[in-house]
Amino acid sequence: MLKKSQAAGYLTGWMVNIIKYNTIYKKVKPLQDTADAAQAEASKKQEELKVVQDALKVILDKVQELKDQLAAAEAKKKAVEDEAKALQDMLQLANRLVNGLADENKRW
Repeated sequence: MLKKSQAAGYLTGWMVNIIKYNTIYKKVKPLQDTADAAQAEASKKQEELKVVQDALKVILDKVQELKDQLAAAEAKKKAVEDEAKALQDMLQLANRLVNGLADENKRW
């Protein structure tokens, strides 16, 4: 076509390229739509995941707070038990002393 008319040759080349573009576009457009839909679904799932992770973080923080309270309560319990044991030991010593001195009362 270029031998007959340069303008017609370039116009024909342009038309051939437009037809090739259209053929390729018909194949690519559904794939692009599918990719866009998958991307939208992925972003939606990411938002849902973020909500779930935030809820999980709140729950984990609550669990950690409860664990800290439990540890504090166990420490307090141990301190009270240690104090009770010390007092029990002192009471036994006092009873031994009183019982030991009871015999001395008869001698005096």
